[in-house]
Amino acid sequence: MAALFPATTTLLACGGGGEEPTPPGGDGGTTTVSGTGGAGGEGGGGTGGSGGTSEPCGVCGENASCGAEGACVCNEGYSGDGQSCDDVDECFDQLDDCHPSAACTNTEGSFTCACPSGTVGDPYAGCEARYKGIASGSYHTCALRVDGAVVCFGAGGNGRLGNGLGANQATPVRAGAASNWAHLAAGASHTCGIKENGNVWCWGNNGNGQLGLGNTESQSLPAWVSLDRTWTGVAAGEQHSCAVESDGTLSCWGRNNAGQLGVGAAVTQAVSPTYVSVDPAALTPENDWLHVEANRESTCALKQDGRLYCWGQNSDLQIAKTGGGTVPTPSLVETAAGAMDMDWAAVSVGPTSCAVKMDGRLFCWGRGAEGQLANGVLAASAVPVQVAPGTTFAKVRAGITHVCAIDTADALSCWGRNQSAQVEAGQNTAVTSPRPRGAGSRWVDVAPGLTHTCALDDEGRVSCWGSRLYGQLGDAMTSLETTAAPIGTASWARVDTFGELGCGIQEGGDLYCWGNNETGQLGFGDTASRAAPTEVTTALSFSRIAMGRQHACGITSAGAIVCSGRNSSGQLGRGNTTPATTFEAILTQGKPYSGLTWGEIALGEDHGCSIATNGTLWCWGRNNQYQLGAEQNPAVGSLREVLPTGEWTAVAAGQFHTCATRADGALWCWGRNNEGQIGVGTAGNPTGKNGYVPTSLGTGWRPALAGGVSHTCAIKQTGTLWCWGRNANGQLGDNTTTDNPAPLQVGTDTDWVEVTAGNSNTCARKQSGAVYCWGFNGTGQLGLGDVTQRRVPFLLGGAADWGSIRLGFTHACGLSTDGALRCWGSGENGQNAQGDGFSADLVAIAEAK
Repeated sequence: MAALFPATTTLLACGGGGEEPTPPGGDGGTTTVSGTGGAGGEGGGGTGGSGGTSEPCGVCGENASCGAEGACVCNEGYSGDGQSCDDVDECFDQLDDCHPSAACTNTEGSFTCACPSGTVGDPYAGCEARYKGIASGSYHTCALRVDGAVVCFGAGGNGRLGNGLGANQATPVRAGAASNWAHLAAGASHTCGIKENGNVWCWGNNGNGQLGLGNTESQSLPAWVSLDRTWTGVAAGEQHSCAVESDGTLSCWGRNNAGQLGVGAAVTQAVSPTYVSVDPAALTPENDWLHVEANRESTCALKQDGRLYCWGQNSDLQIAKTGGGTVPTPSLVETAAGAMDMDWAAVSVGPTSCAVKMDGRLFCWGRGAEGQLANGVLAASAVPVQVAPGTTFAKVRAGITHVCAIDTADALSCWGRNQSAQVEAGQNTAVTSPRPRGAGSRWVDVAPGLTHTCALDDEGRVSCWGSRLYGQLGDAMTSLETTAAPIGTASWARVDTFGELGCGIQEGGDLYCWGNNETGQLGFGDTASRAAPTEVTTALSFSRIAMGRQHACGITSAGAIVCSGRNSSGQLGRGNTTPATTFEAILTQGKPYSGLTWGEIALGEDHGCSIATNGTLWCWGRNNQYQLGAEQNPAVGSLREVLPTGEWTAVAAGQFHTCATRADGALWCWGRNNEGQIGVGTAGNPTGKNGYVPTSLGTGWRPALAGGVSHTCAIKQTGTLWCWGRNANGQLGDNTTTDNPAPLQVGTDTDWVEVTAGNSNTCARKQSGAVYCWGFNGTGQLGLGDVTQRRVPFLLGGAADWGSIRLGFTHACGLSTDGALRCWGSGENGQNAQGDGFSADLVAIAEAK
């Protein structure tokens, strides 16, 4: 297109009188210029020539014409000297005006813009992909485009995205090159699809044969299960798959540890499709199956006559049978004993299973602890419970901990666990009734994952919400931070983390918290998670803060203990088991600790310990593993003194164990010891030896120690660092993965000053301010720029002068000596404080790469 680029032109002389040269390629003719007084004429400066007219350019080349300046120029869309003109490739040279989302095609002398296959729109203003199907695994999503292509996004481990790689992708990528897909199913770490010809193909993790390829080799590109068999439906669970064949038979393959293949308990694994029948002894496979669904370790399938059968894991009663356990063969689902229901139309299975009747009634059964049964009762049920009587439903999809459904008016609603806003925005983390999502749109399908949800509307648009940890929302964003990233510009005095949450105290005593808040542990007065540090509005000023798994306690500037969150074991210290969503003081009236002021505090999973300013140590909460330092349980919500001799200097709480140091340098530990975490030289808690009896690990210890989930670390007065307990992920730092029930020195350095322990990892700080980390690193919580596990200490970047460091389960936070806060690791529930951990709003997926 000539207007978009300059033409190269050679000017041909046009005489101001006299004879014009013969143009190249011309006929050798001459042109007479009109007028007199030209060169050689009489009179010198008049109008020269003899009068006559001529074409000033002569003959121009192909695809050229005479320009206004009397020279041959190449036509629009060509370049050259006016005699030789070549086509310009506007697409290659980026001279076109197509929208970046459109396809440019070069033509002779021009170009065309068009929206690519699978998209619609104006090729000059923008093209948008359109979809006709979606499926979500735990942390990834795949979508079926209208042109039959498949795109996937989110966690990419084991090749589950089908793009030939194993990396996470926050933007949709093509799964294979085919454009003839008809159906999709996504499991925990693998994906399956059916092509238009009926063949099933699978890709991703194949450690248990869940791809059905006859082996256990994982595949990062789609691989066919069989080219000779045709299928009408396919389903993917955690480590197994099932499909209905066009002849009505049903087959399953993969892991069978919970009976999820439906072929009896004797089979532990099948790497190729294996027929499933209600009667395992049937000589020929039953051929009246209609549809199948799978999730985690459970499977449900519909018969053509409307009967519904489920099998596999029943720990949450999701198979609709009392007693829990596993159910290794198909079991009939009935709304009441003897009902023999034969009017089921659709089903979805998970820890909570749900099914729609032919008349549109929706029933759910199984796990209900987070409101999944939508009946207001936070408990499991083996009996199907009707959801939203009076509403007729067309489709239901069960995730891991939440459920979504579409009614016959095409409205979408979700309910259940909501810690990452996967159900709705700004509400309780246990949503006990269907809540509308995407009002104003007409929805045709929905796909809940573990902590995210995606849905498809009737215009072919896919929208997602919830956690974006691995990019599973497809909006080009993730919340996986693998390096220590700064959080704002405020100055902080203290920070603490545990589980999936964190809190910090700013200079002046103001408390800010972030992360998982599903039991109100952050003290905001609600149960909505926070993705960034948010001030806890209270009149209290804090000097210390400690985090448990689902509760938090702090010490105020006045020396009082205040707590918030879960209280099932009395861990809030209020003399009851009533939960709270704001920080309130422990009950001290009439207690032996009345009048004490407190200096240090540590929390475990469901227990807490605090050292009073008089040196006494007190513990409270759950005591199932003797983590309170005594065999006998204290009164509910009351504090019990540990070894009432005073002079305690520091305390650390692991998940179910506790350690503390005294002024004489003695280190004492007690509680769970199954992995050797109390350091007495043997694992286990033999009666009368250790566990509920605090045991001394000798003297010579500094008041610098940390309790992880199942390991412990402490620093000696010599500055050496020692760890013991579980070591499956190298968290003991000895370059092995062997558990050690006695203190084991980490390296030979003698300048350690602080240590922190997480789920399966450890970090420690030196006198210089340098921090080193090691152990499990699956979500980048070691801050080393990757997700690779370490078995020896590695230097943490981000700051050269760390002043404090704390590890959670999947994240970490630390303070530099100038008071700057940095956090890293997972932001799934907002725990890395970056502010982008989850989206409560529906976001459109990005265009595929």
